[in-house]
Amino acid sequence: MINNIVCILLLMSFNVQSQQGNILPLSHDLLSTENGDYVKDIDNVYLPYLGNWETQWEGKKMDVSIQKSTKQLITSPNGNYYYKDYLIIKFRVIDLTTQLEFANTYGISNLKDAKITSISTGKDNQIYFLYMDPDLCNNTGKIKLIRNLGNPNELFYQYRFDEFWMPDNCPYLTQAEIPIYIPTVNVTLTKQ
Repeated sequence: MINNIVCILLLMSFNVQSQQGNILPLSHDLLSTENGDYVKDIDNVYLPYLGNWETQWEGKKMDVSIQKSTKQLITSPNGNYYYKDYLIIKFRVIDLTTQLEFANTYGISNLKDAKITSISTGKDNQIYFLYMDPDLCNNTGKIKLIRNLGNPNELFYQYRFDEFWMPDNCPYLTQAEIPIYIPTVNVTLTKQ
């Protein structure tokens, strides 16, 4: 009887262990992940980007908070799943003259509500982010943050418009008409 209990416990332990998957670095090819794998920032690639940053451009100011969101579940329609660490950017944009607030995402609490999330793994001292704003007709773009290796308190920010699907209920006729409140020009983010 005791041998049977021990065998059952060992089998249950093995089953739980096999469902947990492997812990893999961010540089791992996502196409070769297996169910339960965790693509984790084990090399602290995200560390230099974390914190509060600020920039000004064209009479506006943007406060930025870059945070790591750990072990986010990613599922595919066929039932496959894995976990991954992401960076999310929360931001607040104000008009410097009137102090009018154009945008504020500091209230978001999870990855699915974030308008700016990392989509690359930090190769060559840069990380790409996807900007998608469901409040502005799903307008999308790509943001590249490049570390200034001569000054750890600066990140170079570049924006590129992306093709997107415009919903039928969008009040704008073209992507160019949709307001975008984050910088669409190159700026430098300064750590606060």
